[in-house]
Amino acid sequence: MRHEEIEVKFLIEDLPAMRQRLVALGATLTTPRTYEENLLFDTPDAQLRRQGRLLRLRRDRRNRITYKEPPTHHHVDFKIMQEYEVEVSDFAQAHAILTKLGFALSLRFEKYRETFTYQGAEIVLDEVPFGTFMEIEGPQEAIKAMVTALGLDFDARLVSSYFDCLRILVCLCSMGPISYAVSSDRDVQVRCVANAFPVHAADVTTSRTDRRGVRSMQCQHESEGGSSLESIFFPRSVSVTKNHVAINESV
Repeated sequence: MRHEEIEVKFLIEDLPAMRQRLVALGATLTTPRTYEENLLFDTPDAQLRRQGRLLRLRRDRRNRITYKEPPTHHHVDFKIMQEYEVEVSDFAQAHAILTKLGFALSLRFEKYRETFTYQGAEIVLDEVPFGTFMEIEGPQEAIKAMVTALGLDFDARLVSSYFDCLRILVCLCSMGPISYAVSSDRDVQVRCVANAFPVHAADVTTSRTDRRGVRSMQCQHESEGGSSLESIFFPRSVSVTKNHVAINESV
């Protein structure tokens, strides 16, 4: 199945309150809170990531392989990707096939997701190990209408993937357990629980615009050689080293 994915994200500090707001608005719950395991694959030299593409194997109520690539057109207000997806019957065999084809596992992360629909938009409430977020997907006008109906500030939207948010978080934090990360074209801030040390966009290399007009940011540590992400689990605490993120004591 192929379709054009159009979406935005918002960091949501009070997820239960947002859930109540959706219910009061009349949104329909289509999928209750569900655990996800997501495996991201890449070539050994990270060609997919460098080209803005994604290859994912996901296990929730189903098993799916998803491939995403940037569209030929661009829109700076939304995250837009061409998405190809197929359901598979055997998660382990799908993993083995991707590995045999030469792809390497670049990231494994967990998520809880609850899905609603309202007037042409799909709204998901996501719990990931580094924060709680809401994604709104659908036609551009439906997304903007949903943002207005929920009383959100459209300028506070994120158009980065969770993988990109995580890479920024790992680059910016070198000590202590991490609470969450917020990133945008205007500011990046990571709050470390140990000392509430804020890191702002001044610690990130200048934002750049690629040939498609999409703005992105690269942190200093990444530009000096990068770091690899392996497993991201639900936390009581998060330990970060140069080449690994380990989140233990799952809840």
